[in-house]
Amino acid sequence: MRNQTYLTLLCLVFWASSFAQTQYIGPNNGDWFTAANWNAGLPAVGNNALIGGGVTVMVGSPLTINFEVTAFGDITASAAVTVVGGGILANSGTFAIATTGNLTNNATVQNFGTMTFAGNAGFTNGTGANFTNGGSLSLQATMVNQGTLTNNGTIDATNGMLQSGGSFNNNQVLTAKSLTIGTGGSFTNNFGAVLNITGANGLLKVDGSLTNNGIVNAAGTMTVNGTFNNNVTLNIATATMLTISTGAQLNNGGTLDNSGSMQINGTLTTARRSSTRER
Repeated sequence: MRNQTYLTLLCLVFWASSFAQTQYIGPNNGDWFTAANWNAGLPAVGNNALIGGGVTVMVGSPLTINFEVTAFGDITASAAVTVVGGGILANSGTFAIATTGNLTNNATVQNFGTMTFAGNAGFTNGTGANFTNGGSLSLQATMVNQGTLTNNGTIDATNGMLQSGGSFNNNQVLTAKSLTIGTGGSFTNNFGAVLNITGANGLLKVDGSLTNNGIVNAAGTMTVNGTFNNNVTLNIATATMLTISTGAQLNNGGTLDNSGSMQINGTLTTARRSSTRER
């Protein structure tokens, strides 16, 4: 009986230690790296971070996250933040990257709140990494995706650039000035989703593959060097140039409304149920 009780207590201690957590208790706009700002010491492996609502934590030096961060409050970073190993960054507050900062995800990042990237602030979602946006993301810089990126919220990159050589799944609204789908990369605009490429200098470049099951609105320049499968609606704005390069193909099984210009050096296939207009 004693042995059983001892074993039970040992298991409870082990269970509790495996979920150790330190909560931010410091002042508003306090320093992440000040140990006294946390009730159980600095976050580390085995000592996950919790930031409650109503407070902002400042990251002014490079931060490597190989533990779990759960943020209901705000984080402002003016230095490099890197998520590695078993690290998880789950944001439900506001995560802001200043012009001198950047975010590199080599593990898991989940946004349920607001993420903002100022001009010159980089964002890289590395090979094998997962980034899920379920809130609002504002990008004024360049985002590079080599892993898996899923948008279940809103991405505003009207003043930014997106470069994706990995897997990109858009389930809601993505607006960008420039989107390049690299060779070997795939982009899926799912049912009900909207992809907007905006501005006279807008760019949609498909070197890999893009499958549209929602709505794509393209302005500026659209170049297909790989494969574009349009199953629902593709709208090409006035003064927009669509180029299908040699060896590339645009397969239209939906509606292609072209109010711009088209240069076909590759293959354009159109199903009977679709309509194509050129002006």
